[in-house]
Amino acid sequence: MDIKSLLKKRKRGAVGVSTEATIEECVSLLAKENLGALMVYDADGKAVGILSERDIVQGLAKWGGLTLH
Repeated sequence: MDIKSLLKKRKRGAVGVSTEATIEECVSLLAKENLGALMVYDADGKAVGILSERDIVQGLAKWGGLTLH
Protein backbone atom coordinates (compact mmCIF):
# COMPACT_ATOMS: atom_id res chain seq x y z
CA MET A 1 0.00 0.00 0.00
CA ASP A 2 1.35 3.44 -0.87
CA ILE A 3 0.89 6.79 0.87
CA LYS A 4 -1.58 8.01 -1.74
CA SER A 5 -3.86 5.04 -0.98
CA LEU A 6 -3.60 5.61 2.76
CA LEU A 7 -4.50 9.28 2.41
CA LYS A 8 -7.57 8.44 0.34
CA LYS A 9 -8.89 6.46 3.32
CA ARG A 10 -8.59 9.46 5.63
CA LYS A 11 -11.54 11.77 6.06
CA ARG A 12 -9.19 14.72 5.67
CA GLY A 13 -6.02 15.10 3.68
CA ALA A 14 -2.49 15.15 4.99
CA VAL A 15 -1.63 18.04 7.25
CA GLY A 16 1.62 19.66 6.28
CA VAL A 17 4.07 22.49 6.74
CA SER A 18 6.56 24.28 4.56
CA THR A 19 10.29 23.76 4.78
CA GLU A 20 10.41 27.22 6.38
CA ALA A 21 8.24 26.25 9.39
CA THR A 22 9.83 26.43 12.83
CA ILE A 23 9.86 23.47 15.20
CA GLU A 24 7.63 25.48 17.53
CA GLU A 25 5.06 25.88 14.73
CA CYS A 26 5.26 22.17 13.93
CA VAL A 27 4.81 21.11 17.55
CA SER A 28 1.83 23.43 17.90
CA LEU A 29 0.22 22.02 14.75
CA LEU A 30 0.87 18.42 15.83
CA ALA A 31 -0.85 19.10 19.16
CA LYS A 32 -3.74 21.05 17.63
CA GLU A 33 -4.49 18.38 15.03
CA ASN A 34 -3.69 15.44 17.38
CA LEU A 35 -1.16 14.01 14.91
CA GLY A 36 2.11 12.13 15.16
CA ALA A 37 3.65 13.44 11.93
CA LEU A 38 3.40 16.19 9.33
CA MET A 39 4.09 16.24 5.63
CA VAL A 40 6.79 18.73 4.64
CA TYR A 41 6.36 20.68 1.40
CA ASP A 42 8.83 22.85 -0.52
CA ALA A 43 8.04 26.29 -1.94
CA ASP A 44 6.55 24.67 -5.06
CA GLY A 45 4.15 22.54 -3.00
CA LYS A 46 6.08 19.34 -3.66
CA ALA A 47 6.18 16.86 -0.76
CA VAL A 48 9.82 16.57 0.32
CA GLY A 49 9.55 14.63 3.56
CA ILE A 50 7.77 13.78 6.77
CA LEU A 51 8.46 15.27 10.20
CA SER A 52 7.46 13.01 13.09
CA GLU A 53 7.21 13.47 16.84
CA ARG A 54 10.16 11.12 17.12
CA ASP A 55 12.25 13.31 14.80
CA ILE A 56 11.55 16.28 17.05
CA VAL A 57 12.39 14.42 20.27
CA GLN A 58 15.64 13.08 18.81
CA GLY A 59 16.58 16.55 17.55
CA LEU A 60 15.95 18.08 20.97
CA ALA A 61 18.06 15.38 22.62
CA LYS A 62 20.91 15.97 20.19
CA TRP A 63 20.88 19.76 19.80
CA GLY A 64 19.01 21.05 22.86
CA GLY A 65 15.67 22.72 23.04
CA LEU A 66 13.55 25.50 24.30
CA THR A 67 13.57 26.57 27.92
CA LEU A 68 10.39 25.58 29.74
CA HIS A 69 8.88 28.40 31.82
